[in-house]
Amino acid sequence: MCGLFGALLQQHDENSMRDRADRSLERLSHRGPDGSAVFVGDGVVLGHTRLSFLDLSEHANQPFSDFTGRYKLVYNGEIYNFVQLRSELIERGYEFRTGSDTEVLLYGLIQHGESFLARLEGMFAFLFIDLHLRQVLIARDRFGIKPLFYAEVGGGCVVASEIKALQPWLPIVPDDFTIAGYLSGHYMQTSGRTFASGVKFFPVGHYAKFQMGSKLSFKPFYEVHDFFDRAYADSLESQSVSSLIDTCDELLSSSVRKHMISDVPVGALCSGGVDSSLILAMAARENSNLQIFHANVVGPHSETDAARCLADHLKLDLAISECHDPDFIDLMPDVIYHQEFPFVYHPNSVPFLKVARLVKARHVKAVLTGEGADEALLGYADLPLDRFISSYYRAMDGVRSLVHRMPWVGALMWRNPTKRDAMQSLLTGFDSELPEHWVSLVAKQGFSVCEAKETLSLLSYHLRTLLTRNDRLGMAASIEARFPFLDHEFIRFCVNLPRAVKIHFSADAYREIRHPFFSTKWILREVANRYLPQELSQRRKRGFPTNAFDRIRVDARYFGGSWVQDYLELDAGQTKLLGDSLSSEEMLRLVMLDIWGKIFVEGESSERLKPLLTANIGYSA
Repeated sequence: MCGLFGALLQQHDENSMRDRADRSLERLSHRGPDGSAVFVGDGVVLGHTRLSFLDLSEHANQPFSDFTGRYKLVYNGEIYNFVQLRSELIERGYEFRTGSDTEVLLYGLIQHGESFLARLEGMFAFLFIDLHLRQVLIARDRFGIKPLFYAEVGGGCVVASEIKALQPWLPIVPDDFTIAGYLSGHYMQTSGRTFASGVKFFPVGHYAKFQMGSKLSFKPFYEVHDFFDRAYADSLESQSVSSLIDTCDELLSSSVRKHMISDVPVGALCSGGVDSSLILAMAARENSNLQIFHANVVGPHSETDAARCLADHLKLDLAISECHDPDFIDLMPDVIYHQEFPFVYHPNSVPFLKVARLVKARHVKAVLTGEGADEALLGYADLPLDRFISSYYRAMDGVRSLVHRMPWVGALMWRNPTKRDAMQSLLTGFDSELPEHWVSLVAKQGFSVCEAKETLSLLSYHLRTLLTRNDRLGMAASIEARFPFLDHEFIRFCVNLPRAVKIHFSADAYREIRHPFFSTKWILREVANRYLPQELSQRRKRGFPTNAFDRIRVDARYFGGSWVQDYLELDAGQTKLLGDSLSSEEMLRLVMLDIWGKIFVEGESSERLKPLLTANIGYSA
């Protein structure tokens, strides 16, 4: 896990490029505190901050070059099958001078080009350059675990792991469309436009291959619907249930072993739920001294008892970070600085940041997490498709009502006449929507359209929001989050499983109020029975719960003289009436937007914002 930066420019000044690159790397230092370096060539700048896991020597530092210096690579991620790929490359005559997966990626790209991408198992974002031919290859992993952003500037482009690293190269100007959508009820973007005008997400599972000076164009090397395989699904359908449980156990155990490969300590996050508990139990078989960490949201939703039960069962020490009501206010600027957008959708980002800081204090660099199981095995209690559709239509209804109560939202949408059609297109094209051609491609193979939509929805937008949270807030404390449930072969297995072993009729599941007599993630719970006591393997899903944002109340005086008042062109009277016209959630949305603007547009520090927040934000009784 690292931070990367690249600039590919036609018009350039080498001294200016180096200075700006150094400033970019300063903004990525939390992603790679173990070292940083910059390469500057003819219109090319590559920068890298390193968080080292494999081959801790300086020989594995980046930007990484081949023996001749013709090829350069900056890379962020982990390739879990690098040992196998390395052996294949050695057979082709390549000689390795490090034990890193970085060198394997470099020579694999030299040998195979973009066709090598489909062979990579793991998480990655990288920029690879052939300096002789001035050709560039940029790519991002299948699920978007590793972040990557780009902007086209000055006849070229700049790319980086975080938007803030682009600031020395272009000013951060608010994107009216994205902000209007956010204020209208949409939760967060994970593809396409960002809050910064002209800065976009590099597409998940895509690569861009181009000649220096040309425009970026994107091609997919893998999409979520590619996991569906009718022949494989038929073979699974023909197997006994006990055989499927055995396969599930073997694939997940193998994934956990791969995700623990490291030359530095790897720990694990312990929520108390069945997903992380099973990962922990499997990891503890590999490392009896595994360090485990828990975020205790103090109050009625605490899951600490379940986490302690697991620790006692595995005979491991549990390190606990406590999160109290004031933390959700005090740490709001820190979370927004690292996520680079408001986080209304995931209030549990605050306890995640706190537990990541605890992990760092215990000198652990990476943690296994339980993300991905619910998405692959339909583990959510409600109907996922209905949830996404209803959220979308609530946002559309919100556009009409909000424009009446907050005319400045409408002003954002239509600041000039040419924006009307574009804004309507944006509002009907948020990335929470599922591409219809994905569903059609899966349906053509003979899969249920209903189940395909459920799985595809959960493994795309919703999963990306969770991965964004885990990556950005883990890296805020220089901690790498790893995801054993997202092993490619395990996901392929889960996607093609018969629905009956995912959502399973069970007479003893009557205690689950939200779906009585049906057990979600049934096959995973059967595997968990082999490792855990039943009070953990059959524990119902809680979802890292907190009601802090439901209880937060904002005093309208906060907005007097604020960035958001100026941005929305509110007069003093309108600002004073905000508290009377908006709901608590809408007020919180405005506060988070104001924090974003103060940090990224005005350059204010997170620490200087906290007194203003604590003076104007509190909790209802």
